[in-house]
Amino acid sequence: MALAPVPDDALQETVSLYLANGNNQQKTADALGLARSTVQNRLAQAARKGLLPPAVPTMPGFEVTRLQTGPRGTTIEQRPEKGEVFEMPEGHRIKGVSAFIDPDGRLRGQWVKTKENELDPQTIADFFKGAFQDYEAPSRPTIAAPDSFDGDLLTLIPCNDWHINLQVWGKEASENWDLKIAEDTIGTGIEDAIERSPSAGVAIVLGGGDLLHADNNENRTAKSGNVLQADQRHQKGLEVAIRLKVRTVDAALKKNARVIVRILPGNHDEYSAIAVAYFLLAYYRNEPRVTVDVDPSLFFWYVHGKVMLGGTHGHTVKLQDMASIMAHRRAEDWGKTKFRYIHGFHVHHKQKFVTEGEGVVMESHQAPIPMDAWHYGAGFNSGRSLQTITYHAEFGEISRVRRAILEAA
Repeated sequence: MALAPVPDDALQETVSLYLANGNNQQKTADALGLARSTVQNRLAQAARKGLLPPAVPTMPGFEVTRLQTGPRGTTIEQRPEKGEVFEMPEGHRIKGVSAFIDPDGRLRGQWVKTKENELDPQTIADFFKGAFQDYEAPSRPTIAAPDSFDGDLLTLIPCNDWHINLQVWGKEASENWDLKIAEDTIGTGIEDAIERSPSAGVAIVLGGGDLLHADNNENRTAKSGNVLQADQRHQKGLEVAIRLKVRTVDAALKKNARVIVRILPGNHDEYSAIAVAYFLLAYYRNEPRVTVDVDPSLFFWYVHGKVMLGGTHGHTVKLQDMASIMAHRRAEDWGKTKFRYIHGFHVHHKQKFVTEGEGVVMESHQAPIPMDAWHYGAGFNSGRSLQTITYHAEFGEISRVRRAILEAA
């Protein structure tokens, strides 16, 4: 490491005290109020300048590099004086170093290259470290739990087929639909349905798949490549989808003691669904009443007393096949429960397949969105709604709250 240059008068003072203290470096350091290593550095510089006895006059521009006294006299070596310690010019950063090497591969000299008007990474890091030294992240306002709730109840909140980023032109389909309309209609509707539901011990916010209409800016389905009518860029749709999910979970927190969140992927959003799930996991990390389940499976299962719930989007497995899947994959849960329900989505309309007499009720759910031009032109028809379903741990389903989405005038 290079020695920082010290003025000659300071070096001379150090030498004088060093000699007065019987060549004791520690006593010299104590007298000067310096560290011993600093005194050692000063004595080394003094020796190089010929200031440390035996005093040796140095030639102009030279310094003493070796001074050895023996029986045959004193050996003195002097070499050209080294330059000052390099200091980075203000506003510069090192961008490279050039080296001069002799034929034996030994370093003979170096050139440090600097660049102006760019801060080095360490300077940037130090700046931000100082700027945020006393920063305290604002805490998310805590949502108070309801004053009373029924611990035997579980409320399922299906959030399926919202297709955020869908764009519909009223002249070629039933009505106009875009990001702004979707956020207002779905957000208001889901909050209303949750508010009118009983206060339960646990609520499950179940993303049923196809939260977003498109999974990227190409606006095509991943598997079939079908062209999708989308409103604006994918990122804008993702922002709206996240805001709506937060509104849903917050509304469930106000009404229920505990909230479980699960986001199932669909055929329109198999990657975006993962991003939304992990966003919610981070967003509610300090909320003890929220559990975000980031299980990557295409299936959802949950047991509440004698009630067993299952769900999947429906693009990989037909809803009518889900009963056998539940029985085989969750045999132990099947055996200890009495009321079994499987929820499917994807088709955007309501239908039931198996009655409770055969052990499980399977149903698909309506979507809150209008049909796009292709479905409208193909003659499809289905109602639109948002709903919650409440189950009792001993008696199964006991109530539903439905918010009908009416066609715009």
